[in-house]
Amino acid sequence: MKTLTYLPTLLALTIQVMVSGQTQGNQDRKIRVDIMGLKEPVKMNYSNSNITISMTEYIQLLEEANSLKIESKKLKEEAINIEVRSLLKQIEVSEVSEKISIQKFEQNKILILDLFTKVPKNNITYTKAQAPYSESERFMKIAREMREEANAQLTLQARYGDMSNAEEKEALALDKQKEVLQLFESNYPQLVQTLQKLVVENKKAEQASEMGNQLVMASNTTESLLANALQQAEDIKITAQQLRLNALTSGPNQKMVLTDEAIGLENDYMLKQLEISSLRSKKHHEQFDLNRKTIALLMEQVKDENILSKAEYINSEAERLMKIGKEMREEANAQLTVFAKIGSMSNAEETETFALGKQKESMEVLDKGSLKAVVASR
Repeated sequence: MKTLTYLPTLLALTIQVMVSGQTQGNQDRKIRVDIMGLKEPVKMNYSNSNITISMTEYIQLLEEANSLKIESKKLKEEAINIEVRSLLKQIEVSEVSEKISIQKFEQNKILILDLFTKVPKNNITYTKAQAPYSESERFMKIAREMREEANAQLTLQARYGDMSNAEEKEALALDKQKEVLQLFESNYPQLVQTLQKLVVENKKAEQASEMGNQLVMASNTTESLLANALQQAEDIKITAQQLRLNALTSGPNQKMVLTDEAIGLENDYMLKQLEISSLRSKKHHEQFDLNRKTIALLMEQVKDENILSKAEYINSEAERLMKIGKEMREEANAQLTVFAKIGSMSNAEETETFALGKQKESMEVLDKGSLKAVVASR
């Protein structure tokens, strides 16, 4: 009897323990939720620390950390790009520096070689100048070799490094040339000044001639393009006229086709007129720049203040008219119809032509003044 009594009791206790062990937390949480509703996670106290943080704050910090990591990556990429751009700009500056150094070097070399021909070889100055002159040539040769090596480098850093070394050698070459010139100047100051003046004048003449040749070449190119455009416009015009004539003796359907083709070509002709006007403007400006250079050279030769004043006044009128012509071009480009654009550009062309006429008048005044100066000097 005792056994029968204990067994149900033991079984009930076992089931209660199992249920309590497996679901007690869930049961308790459900009861809390039913009674109090959902709550924010409680703050967590970490052992060996006074940090107290909620799960929401933790997630927010994590997101901020990830955002900063992404931003850091972007900044690193930007820094690399800036470094690359900086190196490219430094290389560009170094290349310009090379051109300036070579120009000075060649100009000094012409002067030094000329001095060597004017001074006796047994002179002490001649002998002393030989060593620094040879050094200058050696340094410049090394610099050129370094430049070639720099251009063969695979990285920008290496290229700029070699170029910097080349710049140092170029500077040394110029310093040695300066030493040579100082030697000659201390013993032959008048000779050095005379030769320096000749070198500068020859350089100016070369530059003026080179600029003139470039402007003439550009003008010839524009002239060729203008001639082609004019021929194309004439061909389009003749073809459109022929289509109109053929349409007069054609049937209704054919007449419509021919008329549409003629209209299309007539539109092309108008667009070609705009192109021609733009080319004429380019030609006018190229001629204007060439005249400007010529006027500047003529003004250097004329000493009569009255003639100079008159020429300057006429030339200022030319500059004013060309400026107005440019503004007219800008207004023409803002027009909404092709017909309006062509009309405005025609007005601009007339103004540009007047400007060129004023330049011609200015040059004639200066030519007469230059001729008077030559006659007076005789």
